[in-house]
Amino acid sequence: MVSTSASSLAKKLGLGTQNSREYTAHTSDVKRKFLREDHPHLVAGKEAILEEDGTSARWEQGIAELYEAYPDLWQTEKFASRTERAAFANFLIVAQAKKARADIVAEERKAAEASKPKAKAASQRVRRGRKRPAESESESDLPSSAPPKKKTPMPTLTFPSFSVCLRDRPVPPVTEYEKVFEFPALVAWILLLKPTWAGKRVMCWVDVVIRNEDSAEMFGLEVDSKIPMRLYSQSSWDSAVRVAQGNRRGESFSGLGLQIKDVDQLEIEQREPEVEFVLSVERSVGGLGEDGDSGEGTRAGGPKGKGKEIANVGEDLVGEGSGSGGAVDGAQDEGPTRGEHH
Repeated sequence: MVSTSASSLAKKLGLGTQNSREYTAHTSDVKRKFLREDHPHLVAGKEAILEEDGTSARWEQGIAELYEAYPDLWQTEKFASRTERAAFANFLIVAQAKKARADIVAEERKAAEASKPKAKAASQRVRRGRKRPAESESESDLPSSAPPKKKTPMPTLTFPSFSVCLRDRPVPPVTEYEKVFEFPALVAWILLLKPTWAGKRVMCWVDVVIRNEDSAEMFGLEVDSKIPMRLYSQSSWDSAVRVAQGNRRGESFSGLGLQIKDVDQLEIEQREPEVEFVLSVERSVGGLGEDGDSGEGTRAGGPKGKGKEIANVGEDLVGEGSGSGGAVDGAQDEGPTRGEHH
């Protein structure tokens, strides 16, 4: 059995001691970029992946990708054997994944604490806006508290349980539809997987192959045509799911593949957006309306001067995301993009 420790790993990598600036910088980069940004499914830990998949294949793949991400540091020649190198890589990823999970919990707690003054201020505004009893016709006219948030019902579907993956990396992260059927939760999941994209204008859509003749007539397309179902609100998300299930291949439906693009990058490259609507994930814009569309945050305008419907969703919308990187089962559709799985 290979004996591993931070001090011995630092020496193996040629980074001095475990307290050296070089070793600290490497471990920090593994935690922040390699794990949280590029491989969020590994943050859950080896045991969680083994419990979910029944195999450690995705974890072993993550170790192999660590070597590729830092080829100079993780050269085979620095270790006595490939087994020793794998043991040290496993040691590093386990330790940094544990720290990454702790960071996420701390960030969520900080965000919750930061939201308390806003809630208190809103409550005070409500109280200041109340009428005096003498000015109202009855006591029932007086608001006793802020109206409760309306819960979004899950749409009635033929297949209510299926997987949703984000096609932004070789091994797409996957979550359950039940966790992201509310549009704010879907955006929060994307932010959890791509925290550096907070504040970016993005296009988000699902490619669906139209196999149903009624659907083809509705969209004015030929059967077997592919259409991008734009995601920008609760109603658009519900519609995309219904259309995908109504045009599935066979009698089962395993899931959907989301695609996402940075609109600002497309503008820099002088490329036209591939879909009509743009989903803007903003840091500072607030709540959603009853239909999931933004209220005060909705604005018109978009790239190339075309009219766009832009939904602004706050960074503080933190939902339950899943970093499980398994692919959704199903055949691959023909065409330049892959979005629908069934």
